[in-house]
Amino acid sequence: CLFNYLFLKMKIKFIGAAREVTGSKHLITTETGKKILLDCGMFQGKGMETDAMNCNLGFDPATLDHIILTHAHIDHSGLIPCLQAWVQGLCYMYQCHPRSLFNYAGR
Repeated sequence: CLFNYLFLKMKIKFIGAAREVTGSKHLITTETGKKILLDCGMFQGKGMETDAMNCNLGFDPATLDHIILTHAHIDHSGLIPCLQAWVQGLCYMYQCHPRSLFNYAGR
C-alpha cells in the first residue's frame, strides 16, 4: 500500500518550484529505496529559458516507483506526458476525498 511509505524515513529532493511558483517536482526516496515523484509540473513564463528548464527533468524517470499528483494544474502536471517513454507496465489512477487520509490515519 502506498500509504505504508508515509511512516518510513525518507529523503526529499526539491527539483522544481523551489524559490519558484511553477515547475513543481519533488522526488521522495524512502529508506527502502522506493522513489515517489510528487507532481511533475511544467515551468512557465521565463521566455527562452523555459524550454531548457522543462527539458531537464532532474531525475531518471526509469527509476520511479510511483507518481503522486496533488492537482491537475499545468505547473504540477504538465510534464507527466514526457514520462510515458519510460513507463513500463500498467498505470493506475485514483481519486480520493481529502478526508480519506484522516480516516486512514485513525483520526
